[in-house]
Amino acid sequence: MPRRDRTSCGHHAFLANTLRGQFAPERWREPSVFRHPFGVQLVAVPTLSPHSDHYPEVRRILIPLSFVSLTTALSGPSQAASFTGLGFLPGQTSSYARGISADGSTVVGGTDPASELSGEAFRWTRGGGLVGLGFLPTGYSSFAYGISADGSTIVGRSSTSSSLGVGFRWTSGGGMTNLGSLPGSNSSIAFGASSDGSVIAGQSFSTATSSDEPARWTSAGGWVGLGFLPGGGAPGTVSAASAVSADGSTVVGQSLNASSINEAFRWTSSGGMVGLGFLPGGTASSAFAVSRDGSVIVGYGGSDAFRWTSGGGMQSLGFFGAARGVSADGSTVVGDDFGSTVFLWTQESGTRSLADILTKDYGLNLSGWTLTFAAGISADGNTIIGEGTDPSGHTEGWIATIPEPGTGLLVMSGVLSLAITRRGRRGVSA
Repeated sequence: MPRRDRTSCGHHAFLANTLRGQFAPERWREPSVFRHPFGVQLVAVPTLSPHSDHYPEVRRILIPLSFVSLTTALSGPSQAASFTGLGFLPGQTSSYARGISADGSTVVGGTDPASELSGEAFRWTRGGGLVGLGFLPTGYSSFAYGISADGSTIVGRSSTSSSLGVGFRWTSGGGMTNLGSLPGSNSSIAFGASSDGSVIAGQSFSTATSSDEPARWTSAGGWVGLGFLPGGGAPGTVSAASAVSADGSTVVGQSLNASSINEAFRWTSSGGMVGLGFLPGGTASSAFAVSRDGSVIVGYGGSDAFRWTSGGGMQSLGFFGAARGVSADGSTVVGDDFGSTVFLWTQESGTRSLADILTKDYGLNLSGWTLTFAAGISADGNTIIGEGTDPSGHTEGWIATIPEPGTGLLVMSGVLSLAITRRGRRGVSA
């Protein structure tokens, strides 16, 4: 099925004709256009003698006009807002996005996250679309949950002849390799990877406790169990590590505590596992994502989505649901309300519906789509992935991009304004 791509970008016309109608032709010089060495098309604005009677009026028009022209130049198609359905693997009618690379160029997921008996992990890029990653030898199902920041390593689970699910690590050079599990076990899942893919967070069945234990994998040591919160780890229970910081030193997830309640945790090699608590009135919590340096954690706080820092503790983001992705610096968070709305939170704007941002702020057409699940966000916070119900009624992964104003815009606008002002001062004093 072809991808559906909806793109919106503004186009501003230079008002030379209007200006020529207002001012004497002999005092007006046509604008010239040249290309900056970095590929940005700039406009050299017309000039008028500061001794002209019209100079103050021209200055008032040229300054905002220069700003508009540069806005167009610096917010070209590559930075335009967009929303794209990921499509489906051949013969499939569903796709689920779960992980995104730091630059937003690569998405991973699968066709059936709920079943260990069917479905295939995939990798998506704008140029290549969906590509299936296959299975471990003798396997028949797989699903990808995470990807390294550099996009080189994909992690997830695959079935084998001896296990319904064991963690895998995929690279373009080595394909899909079996990560094994804790000693004596044949079950594991890999959920997240460090920046270069050398450290992986997940879970593995522990024969020592007869429960699923949060675990951390490295090439040197394989899976190592992280233990549980005090009193946790009762037989038959499930705890897991969901994500890992860029350098692999901080792991977050959920563990049963002494009250047999799921509680979000933060693990470090120096401090071990520490519970993050709950939001007021909450009775459970889970951590789903962590910032690049491990200082910001997001997840579900038992009632609302939360954002945690060491200085502020667990704070509500103002909407019922779960936060599932965080930008590298922790300033932008994406989440959902468990089925009908995807939210975007920033320190500047608070919480807003992603669909409203795309349709009302950028004019995109999302007719027929319902965004139901937020899966992740790029390092800069501008690209979000998730899944929803598409116009045909199928569950389909999607990727959305929200442009960020270029910092060069303010600098260049200020330079032009300063140049015009200084030119005027010299003219008046002459």
